[in-house]
Amino acid sequence: MIAGNETISKKLRRIAKLYTDSLSLQLRELDINRYFDVLLTLSAQSEPVTQKKLAALMHIDKTRMVSIVNYLNQKGYTFIQKNPKDRREHFISLSAKGLGSIPAIKNGIRITDNMMVADIREEEFCGCLNTLKAIETNLGKAI
Repeated sequence: MIAGNETISKKLRRIAKLYTDSLSLQLRELDINRYFDVLLTLSAQSEPVTQKKLAALMHIDKTRMVSIVNYLNQKGYTFIQKNPKDRREHFISLSAKGLGSIPAIKNGIRITDNMMVADIREEEFCGCLNTLKAIETNLGKAI
């Protein structure tokens, strides 16, 4: 379904960019402006994960994950360690800097989320989330 000339995909990408930009403003003390969700996902792991597993957890193409991990590693937020049993595999974990950024990221998300829903009634927002979940389920069946 296209509203005017804009697909839902384009609208969701624009909203995602606005969300990331808003969150980035909340986190301007950090020296990164994206991939906060990757850091949060890593912080929820009980042990280092492979790039392949991280890509699957994030629903991101493995090739794209390589550039994301390299960016976060160059900025000092992650460690990349080769698997001694399989040199083709790389384990990813948070560095001390990455771990230290998690409270600020969680707080920035809380502030950004509150701003995002400011003039939306709770039941409307919950309905929106339910609709998005149904869309995700329907599209997942098609793949």
